[in-house]
Amino acid sequence: MKKLLLIFAALFALSGISKAQPAVTFTLIDSTQHYSNVKITGDMNNWIAEKMYDDGTHGDVVAGDHIWTMNLIVLPGTYQWGALENDGSPDGHWLIQGPNCTFSVDNAFNVSGQTTYAIPEPGTIAVTFIVDMKPAINEGRFDPDAGDIVDVVGPFTNWSVTTPMQDLGDSLYAFTTDSVFKIGNILDFKYRINGKWLPDTIDIHAGAEAPGRHFRGFTPELQGCWWR
Repeated sequence: MKKLLLIFAALFALSGISKAQPAVTFTLIDSTQHYSNVKITGDMNNWIAEKMYDDGTHGDVVAGDHIWTMNLIVLPGTYQWGALENDGSPDGHWLIQGPNCTFSVDNAFNVSGQTTYAIPEPGTIAVTFIVDMKPAINEGRFDPDAGDIVDVVGPFTNWSVTTPMQDLGDSLYAFTTDSVFKIGNILDFKYRINGKWLPDTIDIHAGAEAPGRHFRGFTPELQGCWWR
């Protein structure tokens, strides 16, 4: 009987430890106030994208303040994590600039490292994209006289349809972003014909493969950017 009581006591103690294990609160501060469908992913959840919250729940304090949170139970270890905007593209738009965030949980469930990340505030640099559509015209893939349009998309357009690029003449088309970038920012971008993604086609003139593989450049060198 005494041994049985000791076993029950031990099981109760282990159960108490398990229940007492605190969740790790992850926080992403959206200084751009631009994103609306943020997800967290990392080693601690096998890189599965899970919803973060800005509605006053799941560790979030104030709803609608562009501070996104998520509570996750994490076993002891060292992990990398990041966050993305679920923008409809296959991999989403990655929100971390530079290396992934890293944190550790020790055997007493103390947390150290980076569990909060702030997206840098937007800057004051506008970027102008200029594309030469002459090859596409010569190959019969682009006909402005028939109403074809070319646009450029990227995180600065949330990878959505933009207004047609401006016809500069001589088969050149241009688009200027808002003044929201900083020196050293990295931009992914794609040119598209008639707003269409062509998943099985790599078109270096019109940039028409699906989101997830994009041309890349740095600001401010992209001002007056040419893609031929």
